[in-house]
Amino acid sequence: MHNSTSFSQMLQEIDRGQFKKIVKSYGGDKGVRNLRSWDHFAAMLYGQLNKSHSLCEMVSQYNSCGSKLYHIGSKKVSRSTISDANNKRFKYISQIIQISSWEVRSA
Repeated sequence: MHNSTSFSQMLQEIDRGQFKKIVKSYGGDKGVRNLRSWDHFAAMLYGQLNKSHSLCEMVSQYNSCGSKLYHIGSKKVSRSTISDANNKRFKYISQIIQISSWEVRSA
C-alpha cells in the first residue's frame, strides 16, 4: 500500500485539467523534450514550500525523493534544465505556483 506524503496530497488538490489548459494556452510543452511543465511545476512548488535557498538546493532535495516522484506523476530533474525552463516558462509557472500556494495556505 502506498502512503501519501503531504506534498503528494497537496498536488492531488490541483486540477490537472486546468493546469494542462494553462500550459496549452502558453504553448508551454510545445517542442519540449526533457522537462514537462508538470515536472517543472512540481519541482518549483516543492522548492518554495521547503524554503530552498538556491536552485541547486531545491533540485537536490526534490531528487532525493526518488521513487516517490513517480507517485506524483513526476521524475527527477536537473539543475540546468530547470534553469533553462525558468527562463522560458517563468511567467505561467510562477502564476500557477502562486495560485496553488495561496489555495494551500487558505485551506
